[in-house]
Amino acid sequence: MHIQTRNLQKADYPDLKEAMIEVYSGIGGDYWEKSKITKLLNIFPEGQFCVEVDSKVVACALAIRINHEDFGDNHTYYEITGGYTFSTHNDDGDYLYGIEV
Repeated sequence: MHIQTRNLQKADYPDLKEAMIEVYSGIGGDYWEKSKITKLLNIFPEGQFCVEVDSKVVACALAIRINHEDFGDNHTYYEITGGYTFSTHNDDGDYLYGIEV
């Protein structure tokens, strides 16, 4: 078995979707839409990671950068993600905010 961690790529979406369906279906969750993954890869590719097992993506960690002073300690996920648009991402942000693991 070969396991590796690397940056997520657009071509990984089918495997990622399959993994999310498998993981989240038992808890009533849903998978991330391709457009959301594509947007994250366009605005902050170096912050999106995946785990591959035998050349198949089985997990991910997604993130954006934010300025802490814009949100403070009391915020919601919806606020941090700009209503799931990721408009709050700031290339010069001082915090790496994990939005999915």
